[in-house]
Amino acid sequence: MSKIKLYRYTSISKWAIENLVEGILYLNPLTNMNDFYEFAFSCTYDESYGSHVHKLDNRLNDRLCHDNLLNEIGVCCLTEIFNSKAMWGHYGDNFKGMCIEYEFDLEQYPNLHKVIYGDLPYNVHFEKLGLSKYDTLLCNCYNICSYKHYEWEYEREWRFIGKPKTDIDVKSSIRAIYFGSRSDGNKINNLMRKVRDKGRIKYYYCSPKFNSYEFEIRTF
Repeated sequence: MSKIKLYRYTSISKWAIENLVEGILYLNPLTNMNDFYEFAFSCTYDESYGSHVHKLDNRLNDRLCHDNLLNEIGVCCLTEIFNSKAMWGHYGDNFKGMCIEYEFDLEQYPNLHKVIYGDLPYNVHFEKLGLSKYDTLLCNCYNICSYKHYEWEYEREWRFIGKPKTDIDVKSSIRAIYFGSRSDGNKINNLMRKVRDKGRIKYYYCSPKFNSYEFEIRTF
């Protein structure tokens, strides 16, 4: 699998339109995420730790240090599906927003990771003679950030992971925009005026069928 289509739900805000026009995705610090268990991990230790296996150094015991680790990592969340009822409600501004479709070449985006779901967090192995515990965690950040509890599995998430408050260039990856059934017509027109390459990007209107739990997708 070298290419994959992924989607991002968002409001039709000034900030979202600007990012769309510029063709970028913004990496938010993990502290801004809605999962309290971001950067959760379990530990195993090298035998050289001996009787000190149960101890973490003061930095890891300190909640402030944990928050500092969260602030050193940024993510941008996407999903494999554009027609999730729950995500339109949670992230698509209650159907007043939009869902942007991207097609990514995975070889060009090595920092794009598929989330793994389970009932245990990622396990980090500490070696006494290796890196400090703090640096070991940073080296494992891609794996730690790619694990989430299975209650989030419905989101079928992928993540860009990197330095927080930086941008990912995705100009060539935007394929389509789906507008929610409650989206404001003036906002839609404003967005379409500002997005330059109108011939390449397709526009759709996404609304629920009230005689079923399906969606009706119409071309704009």
